[in-house]
Amino acid sequence: MTSTSELPQRVSGVDIIEGTFQPKVTDDLTPAGLALVGKRLKWSFAWVAEEGDPYAGQAIWQPVPPMDGIRWVPDEDIQR
Repeated sequence: MTSTSELPQRVSGVDIIEGTFQPKVTDDLTPAGLALVGKRLKWSFAWVAEEGDPYAGQAIWQPVPPMDGIRWVPDEDIQR
């Protein structure tokens, strides 16, 4: 889990990282999402999950460019 103090600094309103999609749970993925497991992708910071969310306190990322199969992922599903 990434604490908010460890989140990347905002740069021109957009944060981009590179990381491998390694979800902890795969049974809720579509076939298109499953095809992306193990792939190294670029990710854009979207928001921090709020208290009460299963991923509370984690950064939530979206693939860059947007792609079928993944709308967003929690920080714990991305290996840097």
